[in-house]
Amino acid sequence: MCVIEPIIRTVNLHKVFRMGQEKVHALNGVNLSIDRGEFVAILGTSGSGKSTLLNMLAGLEKPSKGEIHVGGVALEKLNERQLAKFRQLNIGFVFQSYHLIPTLTAQENVALGLIFKGVPRKKRDAMAKNMLANVGLANRMKHKPSELSGGQQQRVSIARAFVDQPKIVFADEPTGNLDSRTSEEVMELIRGMATDFKQTLVMVTHDEDTALHANRIFHIIDGKLDRIQTKTKEETHEITE
Repeated sequence: MCVIEPIIRTVNLHKVFRMGQEKVHALNGVNLSIDRGEFVAILGTSGSGKSTLLNMLAGLEKPSKGEIHVGGVALEKLNERQLAKFRQLNIGFVFQSYHLIPTLTAQENVALGLIFKGVPRKKRDAMAKNMLANVGLANRMKHKPSELSGGQQQRVSIARAFVDQPKIVFADEPTGNLDSRTSEEVMELIRGMATDFKQTLVMVTHDEDTALHANRIFHIIDGKLDRIQTKTKEETHEITE
């Protein structure tokens, strides 16, 4: 029988920050696994460690102790140059604050990352146009961020994250700056695109309603994985240390 390895797996993950003489345990022995093509939410309040966990999984920060396996690669063993290359080839990001370059058009913002991957201009322009059309912005491609609403800017951010169809998309509070109606539209868009492209989607949020869009919800409290809620089965599994 063939055993399918999860695309993301952590083993006894710890992250300790020093604040003067004090040690702050942002993550304290987190063990989790995420399957290929799964949509999971990491839910927690401010200071719970959820954003630190996302940064660990995305290779943006190194653990103080423990293992992070993403696509069969042990991220904790990579140097900064190797991590940057790994992110470039495998990962897309959707941010709460959009992180769009104000002097560039929507199309240019979406195509920008493709430059660093060596995609020829004609091809990257076509890819950006196609992805902007997919997120409903076919008539806003030449507009700059200041000419777009918050919801439209987030759609550009989503198009940028998905344009080269990375294996994993990390979304950090993707609806944090949006009203409830636009938040619902954005979540349906993100979920639909990840499903269409068979991508793994990992979202961090403090909002329970937003988290309910995911198939599984990892509840993080004080740097520990408290429980896992499987929405499709409408049951909660308690995690014991």
